[in-house]
Amino acid sequence: MNKVIIFLVMATFAELFGHPAAAEMSYSPVLPQFGGTNGQALTVLQFDLQLQSAADAKKEADALALENAMAPPKAVTTSTDRLISSLEAALQVRLAHSYADQIFNTVDTDVPVSIQIGDTTITYSRIDGYLTIDIIDDSGAATQFGIDLAER
Repeated sequence: MNKVIIFLVMATFAELFGHPAAAEMSYSPVLPQFGGTNGQALTVLQFDLQLQSAADAKKEADALALENAMAPPKAVTTSTDRLISSLEAALQVRLAHSYADQIFNTVDTDVPVSIQIGDTTITYSRIDGYLTIDIIDDSGAATQFGIDLAER
């Protein structure tokens, strides 16, 4: 009977203070190189990225503030300025309509007709109902197009 008691006592001690069985052990890799994740390293990395992002945003804000400080002051737009701008736009529209009427309502021309507006030249000709328009702007860029106006 002593042997049974000693066996039970040893089994109890082994279970309480012994090593866990192999089935109870688990391996969870920590290094990413071996398929694991290191939560602490990930947290530190995210914190570093947030710090870098905040630093970049501050640099951009400082650069924009410096650019705005160095820019010349903008002229204040008054009601009179807006009225003048509106009148100029309306005048340009009326002139454009007048020139368009002149171009589209003419009969066939043997010689091209030119209209000079500042440094821009508009040349048009209408032969057999086909209207050709050449526009050379103040920078020297040329645009040419044609429209068939013949009645069908």
